[in-house]
This record gives sequence, structure tokens and C-alpha cells, in this order.
Amino acid sequence: MAMEIVNGYPCRDCTDAEKATKGIDPSAGPNAQPGETKADIKLRENAGSLTGKNEDERGINRPLSTGNVGTALNILV
Repeated sequence: MAMEIVNGYPCRDCTDAEKATKGIDPSAGPNAQPGETKADIKLRENAGSLTGKNEDERGINRPLSTGNVGTALNILV
């Protein structure tokens, strides 16, 4: 099979063409969801590994869970 464009994605073989018909970027990798690109997958994988938290827990303002209350003082200069 020659190189062809299916749904805007370059496809090298029939497996790539099948993914492209479903809206999945063939070059994005095996864990790609419909509409995701390589950059989207890299962000998704790095977000969980860097923070070590679930997406649901990010952005929640809580006191530090370690140490006694009042032992940490943050001063902005």
C-alpha cells in the first residue's frame, strides 16, 4: 500500500488507515484516543507522573499533611 491521506492523517499501511477512519492519529501511538495527537498523549502521561496526584485532586487548596500545624512559614519577599 502506498502512502495515502485518510481523514487528514498520513497512513503508511492498512492498520494506520483503519485508525484514521476512526479519528485516531496513527502516529500518536497505541494508547491514543479519538482526536488525540502525540502532544496530547505526552501531556497526559507527564501530568500524572510529575505531580503524583489524580486529575481530580489537582487545584484543591489544602493544608500540608505532614508535620504539625503552624510549623511551616512561607514568606514572599
